[in-house]
Amino acid sequence: MIKSNPQINEQSIIKSIAAKGLKIDYLKLINSGLNSKSFYLKTKNNKRILKIYPEIDNLGRNRLLNELMFLQFLKKNNFDNVPEPLLWDEEKNWMVLSWLEG
Repeated sequence: MIKSNPQINEQSIIKSIAAKGLKIDYLKLINSGLNSKSFYLKTKNNKRILKIYPEIDNLGRNRLLNELMFLQFLKKNNFDNVPEPLLWDEEKNWMVLSWLEG
């Protein structure tokens, strides 16, 4: 059973994540801003970050793809202290990232 903050109503995203093979045990909203909503996500053995991006960007940007490409660029250029994109869905505008302590 998923425990979550009562303000979170993201069931279709949770189902989408589960369909990609990641079972969520706990979900809690950490931050909500203009770029995305950030959630602490816990599985049986790992901590993760879930980011949900807005569907509409008044400037016409794809916030998910911009962040994904930037994180991949940093990793490719040997920046190791950045979260690693693990799963994402462009249609539903979410990305699961590795957890960084600190």
